[in-house]
Amino acid sequence: MRFERIVGCGFLVLALCGPGLAQEQTEHKGGAAGEEPRVYLISSGDTIDVFVAERPDLSTRVRIPLEGRIIIPGAGAVTAAGRGVEELSLEIARLLEVEARLVKPRVAVSVAGYGSRRAYVHGAVVTAHAVELPAECPLTLTQVVAASGGFRPEADRERVRITRRSGAGGARSFVVDAQKMAEGVSPEADPVLEPGDTVYVPMREPVYVMGQVKNAGAHAVPYGYPLTVSKAVALSGGLGTFARYTRVVVTRRAAKKTEVFSVNLGAVFEGKLDEDMELKPGDTVFVPERRF
Repeated sequence: MRFERIVGCGFLVLALCGPGLAQEQTEHKGGAAGEEPRVYLISSGDTIDVFVAERPDLSTRVRIPLEGRIIIPGAGAVTAAGRGVEELSLEIARLLEVEARLVKPRVAVSVAGYGSRRAYVHGAVVTAHAVELPAECPLTLTQVVAASGGFRPEADRERVRITRRSGAGGARSFVVDAQKMAEGVSPEADPVLEPGDTVYVPMREPVYVMGQVKNAGAHAVPYGYPLTVSKAVALSGGLGTFARYTRVVVTRRAAKKTEVFSVNLGAVFEGKLDEDMELKPGDTVFVPERRF
């Protein structure tokens, strides 16, 4: 390219704990052959049964509160949310040994019922709404976005933010590049959503076209194919009658500076496509008026 620079980013899970009684937990079976089965993590709102062998007085059914901690007879307080049933069974057995002085207690935890399992999607998607997350079939970020109608054209797919609640009312956020997943670059990085997750899809800044065009305005920068100066002008209805199209000005904001380029659309119209500058989000295209 030779454009001129002017000025110089609901099933049951059971685990038995104790010597000779620990057995493998029944887990989600989704995914490709050879993948490790997913462990279901207990969530707030779920109801679990805790069975202590030969001790019905210590067995109980409990609903997981929002903070994720429960009280087990003889064991005291224990964090249940975010754990699989096998891990929770082991922890309760350990606490019963310490607090209730039981010798090698045998504990089985099972999920008796599931609470509200929703993820919330908003921002630059076709339909912002709450998506149900089936316990038996974990859904990933790209699947939940698809269930929301997909991304809008102006969506910034490279900076999708997921906010996840943690214990004691806290939360953490992380950013995911969903475009790489869509392109098949890193499908393994597609995160499985958890109940209560909030997915926010921000908007990418558009390209602004002004000056001697028929319809000045802003245009979304698409994924999958480049938006060039000539295409942006075409989206703006084409050149105006008095356009000086040999000196179209593109202004680009960088981290600590502003760059200005001159693009000769006359050369592009003559077939010199390498003169057609590819635009980035936030660029401004100005078509000056021809002087007489």
